[in-house]
Amino acid sequence: MVTELHLGAAHDQLVATDSEGQTWDLVLATPNRNRRLGFSEDTLSVGDEIEILGRLHPNRPEIKVHCIYMNGEATYTYYDFDGTTSLSKHSDRDQC
Repeated sequence: MVTELHLGAAHDQLVATDSEGQTWDLVLATPNRNRRLGFSEDTLSVGDEIEILGRLHPNRPEIKVHCIYMNGEATYTYYDFDGTTSLSKHSDRDQC
């Protein structure tokens, strides 16, 4: 569940708590890139139940988010500057 939204600064960021009570920092793309792709403060709200696909940080409770799903549908995809998805660089999938 999303507990905080921090949109702006170097990267948009969410804070979420999983079903076991663990709090996670979820790092998204840069604000300008996200806004161009339609992700804004209207996309998600505190209290929303989400599922994510991403890369765990090796030393802290942080995830670089590739995809965010809400109600079974992809609502966010991390795109790199070259237009490819970060998912395609770290898995055998191209899209969320």
